[in-house]
Amino acid sequence: MKTFAQQAGTFRPYLHADGERTVPSEICIFVLTGGHGRWTTIEVPKCVLELSGDEQLAALQKLMKRYRQKYKGAVPFFGDLVGFRFVRLLDYLSFDADGRFVGVVNRPFRSSPCSVRLS
Repeated sequence: MKTFAQQAGTFRPYLHADGERTVPSEICIFVLTGGHGRWTTIEVPKCVLELSGDEQLAALQKLMKRYRQKYKGAVPFFGDLVGFRFVRLLDYLSFDADGRFVGVVNRPFRSSPCSVRLS
């Protein structure tokens, strides 16, 4: 596991899509097809991270809308889309399923690690 200093040096903020379930259905298929990196993580371009607060919020909402449209209001393997998190190193911004800002949560968020080992 990385130390805080290691995380701080390499961490890049991202959006996380939350589904109605916290454990994926068909967990083996979920992991084999890319896990959180493919299905629940939305990469935020560097140019968006460099924007001012209001401009950044508008850009994040566009990314959330695109995700919602792509998966027709669901989160693959997790059911209906219930919200998003803009994950930063020490806290995250919470949004509802429509991309409306809900609030700041003053604690770190990390998605659960998942891996498959074939022997």
